[in-house]
Amino acid sequence: MIIEKGMKKLSDHFFLAIPVPEHVAVGLQQTADSLKPYVSYKRWTGPQDFHITLFFFGAINDDKRLKMIQSVREIAQQTAFFRVTLSGIDGFGDKQQPRVLFASLDHSQELTELRERIGNVLADIGFDLEARAFHPHITIAKRWDQGAFQHSLPKGDYTRDSQSWEVSHVALFAVRPGQKPQYQSVADFPFQKE
Repeated sequence: MIIEKGMKKLSDHFFLAIPVPEHVAVGLQQTADSLKPYVSYKRWTGPQDFHITLFFFGAINDDKRLKMIQSVREIAQQTAFFRVTLSGIDGFGDKQQPRVLFASLDHSQELTELRERIGNVLADIGFDLEARAFHPHITIAKRWDQGAFQHSLPKGDYTRDSQSWEVSHVALFAVRPGQKPQYQSVADFPFQKE
């Protein structure tokens, strides 16, 4: 059972992520809307579901989840706010049919270090962590539908009004398949301002 925020069990799948603030989500949604004529995806991310995934866990037993929550809370209390900046639109996979379309981020040493600190604690608790390199991004769409790009993506700064923001916390999300929003924050871990 999920013990944070007094909620009943929503899902067996969880992930730790940085939520995207509303003003950034609005800009990303405008970007998605401007790209839809050029690309064909089965699933578009809704603005309430935009986030930067730090770790995807899948199913977690209660004991492990409690240990993770306590450990991440302690790390967050020792973390200062930091800024992240969107750098453009890109895709994972074949450039003619990318399986994931995403907003990329400029390198952030603070983000990299935060993920590393959390990862070290998670490994100590017994989580199996992905071996591949961390590539921070915000998924806009996934699951290519059909055909190939008919044109190059239109030129322009898709993140024009929402390029940068101050990260003030991370959150544990539960996956709610078939619902909107699909991801629900079940525990928040605020940083220290200074």
